[in-house]
Amino acid sequence: MLDLISFEEFNPELSEAVPYSDIKEFLNSKEGLENVLFNTKIVFESQQELEDFINKLLKFGYEAMAMDYIEKLYDSEIKLDLSTLLKDENTSK
Repeated sequence: MLDLISFEEFNPELSEAVPYSDIKEFLNSKEGLENVLFNTKIVFESQQELEDFINKLLKFGYEAMAMDYIEKLYDSEIKLDLSTLLKDENTSK
């Protein structure tokens, strides 16, 4: 379900994925997030974008999917500051 590649490996001419920055505005509601999750491949251009996306997953109740991303990241070269995610999640409640 979830494949991670580095931004440097991404070739927009060979992919149907869209940059996170192009769809970020649609992710401010659970319905918008669901439309993107199940219909779009997303390319994250920075760690901040990825952290923002995972926070949105947590905010709208997609903890399992957020964990899928975190687990894949743990096994990859991409490192994520989990303390930031946990802090943001706890302060939003």
